[in-house]
Amino acid sequence: MPLNPSNVGVHTERRSTLMPMLLLDDQTIREVLTIGDVIQLVEFAFAEDARGHVKTLPVLKEYLPFAAGTWVVKAGHIELPTNEGSAARDVIGLKLGGYCPANMGKGLPNHNAAILLTDPVTGRPHAVLAANVITTLRTAAGGAIAAKWLSGERADRVAVLGAGDQAYAQLDAWMAIHPIKVVKVWARNRERRDEYAAFWRAKGIDAQACSTVEDAVREAGLIITATAAREPILRLEWVEPGAHINAVGADSVGKQELHEDLVSKATLFADKRAQSIRIGEMQKPLELRLVEKSHVRAELGEICAGMMPGRTSEDEITIFDSTGVAFQDLVVAGHLQRLATRNGFGQTIYL
Repeated sequence: MPLNPSNVGVHTERRSTLMPMLLLDDQTIREVLTIGDVIQLVEFAFAEDARGHVKTLPVLKEYLPFAAGTWVVKAGHIELPTNEGSAARDVIGLKLGGYCPANMGKGLPNHNAAILLTDPVTGRPHAVLAANVITTLRTAAGGAIAAKWLSGERADRVAVLGAGDQAYAQLDAWMAIHPIKVVKVWARNRERRDEYAAFWRAKGIDAQACSTVEDAVREAGLIITATAAREPILRLEWVEPGAHINAVGADSVGKQELHEDLVSKATLFADKRAQSIRIGEMQKPLELRLVEKSHVRAELGEICAGMMPGRTSEDEITIFDSTGVAFQDLVVAGHLQRLATRNGFGQTIYL
């Protein structure tokens, strides 16, 4: 049966309007992405945000009563560094993530996320990336950058509160840019804290598991809190003068790792002021009227860009309130998309 020319034309037209979509899975991302690359990208993104070159939309984070957990959407725009070697520098997109605690019993990660990128010229979606590895590494990179700018002389003595994936990633990122002498870990689950200490001892680090938070943080110059706590686990009287704290766990309404007295008396820095106030460690101190919103001295990007001072004395206790910002995800995702385009990895589908 002869082809109908009109049908051929329609078919060709339809094919020309299909959207090519790059797909990158977590395993591929893990193979091509290094923590050193992520630290450089994320520090660039923080500084660009302070200079006004980034657009970040308010975080949508809600518990859905008909679902099994919490859902978050983070979106925005950033331009990649010029050394990416591409004229198409704009990255526009969003990350959709879910936290479902029942997943552990199913052999699945509690946190799951994906990033959608769109073409800035046509508005057509053109990449979907698994975002578990990206989220882990960009969060850890933010902590390492904060510690680089804000920690004191004893940052080689580290206390880690928590023993999940982020607790490992935070220490790994800090080790990428700073030597470590001693690591002390506390976690509610004794088996997991013992495993954490054993893991780092196998790498030649003096790592000790502690039965109390107080024992873990005594003499620490850098304290990393990476838990899902909704009640404070770290108190002011346990923290040595001059210590720096990377507070990673409080990233939604009702979460709290640091006692409000500690937050109110320390010098507080945030990834984003608005997020620290709404979903970070500023929630409780503000509720109790211990501080004003102005208590956040600066955003990390303002420090990275040289626009605001960081630590001002060796005895000062500093806190970095990490709630996670869209531009951290997008700068890494854009970098990966360009690597995939340049080097030919990933899958392409047509929609």
